[in-house]
Amino acid sequence: MKKASRIPETRYCSFLMIFPVIAFMTLGGGELIVVMLALLLLFGPKDAPRILRGIQRVLNKLQRATADLRYKLMYEDLHSTPPENSKDTATSADEVPASPPEDVSNHEKPV
Repeated sequence: MKKASRIPETRYCSFLMIFPVIAFMTLGGGELIVVMLALLLLFGPKDAPRILRGIQRVLNKLQRATADLRYKLMYEDLHSTPPENSKDTATSADEVPASPPEDVSNHEKPV
C-alpha cells in the first residue's frame, strides 16, 4: 500500500502567512466551524492537528508581540523627560493677572 503523501511545506507556510490577516478580522462561531471544516477537507484528519498547532503558535506569538508593543507604548511616556517648552508655559502663567481690570469703560464695543 502506498503511504499518504505529506503536505508540501510551501502550501503550509503560505497558509500561515495568510492566516494573520484572518486573525485581525472578527471570526464568530459559525465562521470558525467553516474554517475548521475547510481545513479538514483540504489537509485531511491526519495533518489537521499539526496545522492547528502551528496556527496556535503563530497566534500566541502575535498576541505576545502585541502585548509587548502595547506595554512599551503605554509606559514609554513615564520614563521620558518633559518637553523643553513646558517651563515657558509655567512662567507665563504667573504673568497673567489673577483678577480682571477694575476699569472696563475704555473697552471697545462690538460692532
